[in-house]
Parts: sequence; C-alpha cells; structure tokens
Amino acid sequence: MQDGKLFLVPTGLTGRDDDKNVLLAGLGASAIETFGIRRINNYCVAAAQGFAFVGGNLNWESYVSRVDLETCEVIEASSGADIVDCADEV
Repeated sequence: MQDGKLFLVPTGLTGRDDDKNVLLAGLGASAIETFGIRRINNYCVAAAQGFAFVGGNLNWESYVSRVDLETCEVIEASSGADIVDCADEV
C-alpha cells in the first residue's frame, strides 16, 4: 500500500499464475490502474518511491521486475537457481 492505493498481483482468470499485470486500486475510488509486465508466476509486490517491485519465479529462475509508476517503464533482473535464505544469518 502506498499513498492510499493498494498494489495487487493477480493470479489470472483460471488461477494458473499466468497473469502479466500489477493492479493498483485506489481505496477511496473504484478506479483500478493496470501495469503490464512480461513475466508470469508473479507472487509478491512492494511499492516504494514511485516504483512497484514484483517478484516471481519460473523454471528455477527468480526475478524482480521494477515498474516505474509514472512512465510504466519496466526493468527486470533475474537470477538462476540460486536460493536466498536469510534465516541462516539471523
């Protein structure tokens, strides 16, 4: 949630994690904005400083897509079969 707007990562119409969008719903209005990304199997979204960050994985590849909420520009970063586990460092 950022500035009274809720960010959502839909799973797709059939629940197969095949949707390629991030939804931004204003809590005080019925308007919903859609931001397209090129990946499927998205499972999380966070927002900060005018960007939405979407994380997901597919075929042992993890990725993060950064969406500029003003220009809709998408930049992606990915990592192979690496597993990040911070629990070991706590």
